[in-house]
Amino acid sequence: MQQKKPHSLTEKYNGFSSRYVTQAFTKFAKAVIDRYGEQVKYWLSFNEQNGFFFEPGFDNTGFINGEHDLLTLYTIANNTMVAHAEITNYLHAHYPNDQIGGMLAYQEFYPATSHPQDVFAARKASEFINQHFVDAFTKGHYSAEVLQYMQNHDLMSSIQPGDLALIASHHNDFLAFSYYYTVALDHTKLTPNTPPNYYMRDASVPNPYLESSEWGWQIDALGFRNVLTKLSNETALPIFPIENGIGIREESLNHEVIQDDERIAYHRDHIQALKDAVDEDGAHVMGYLGWGLIDIPSSKGDMNKRYGVVYVNRTNHDLKDLARIPKASFYWLQKVIQSNGEQLD
Repeated sequence: MQQKKPHSLTEKYNGFSSRYVTQAFTKFAKAVIDRYGEQVKYWLSFNEQNGFFFEPGFDNTGFINGEHDLLTLYTIANNTMVAHAEITNYLHAHYPNDQIGGMLAYQEFYPATSHPQDVFAARKASEFINQHFVDAFTKGHYSAEVLQYMQNHDLMSSIQPGDLALIASHHNDFLAFSYYYTVALDHTKLTPNTPPNYYMRDASVPNPYLESSEWGWQIDALGFRNVLTKLSNETALPIFPIENGIGIREESLNHEVIQDDERIAYHRDHIQALKDAVDEDGAHVMGYLGWGLIDIPSSKGDMNKRYGVVYVNRTNHDLKDLARIPKASFYWLQKVIQSNGEQLD
């Protein structure tokens, strides 16, 4: 029997827009669980699953042929949720001591002004990009507002018979998410026909009260605390932030230690925000993972945008000697871990 390689699934079936690929991924996930279920105790099915519900959803799920229309986007999002639900049920049935969680790229939205239309745009964007998935992960059903939008715009065919019952049957043990920045939305940049899935793309404006990285990602530790506390209050599940960091352009000449004070400040403020969410707000946070330990190509395959506390001596096109050189943030993080977060200075 000829084996289907991942890229051939993209070429032949257009990735997760196909239910065949959804079933193939589910079969693969079950095989991985069977192999490692006794050793691995915490599981995620997809990384940043809500990213499949706005424009990156096409490229990130293997959709390479055809129009980038809403029906396809909603089909991809539903197919991946169906896969997650089936994988979750399988893990719980066969490895009851293991835990699994839904994972999303939580995007905190602010209205650009106090104009009611800005407030409305921020709330609606969050409902589609965040809450639609939080509801599925924690309540077993999609957002009523998103379902109404789907009915009004002929998108319900993206859901196949039995899908909603399967999603209703699964439960998650924790909720995981990535957090890097917050976004302000200006309603004047939207048209009456702009889908809420694309509000972030079309209506994002700089927040004058926040500093930004070179890539325009606005640094907001208080936003991190807000998200932790809000999700803990809403879901009554343990919350697990598993990605959090800042990309910086860096170069180590002659293998010297990079003084990445900006990264230290970012993580210090965000870890303090996490502590405040736990100690002052009562948030149930089960762990924290920064992004990341070592420099790797970022999501666009770019080594210029470095997140790690360990420098890797290479560029996009020159591998050099690939030396690993701890940055100042590495030694700072050592002290943070050794003190269990008590020593942040």
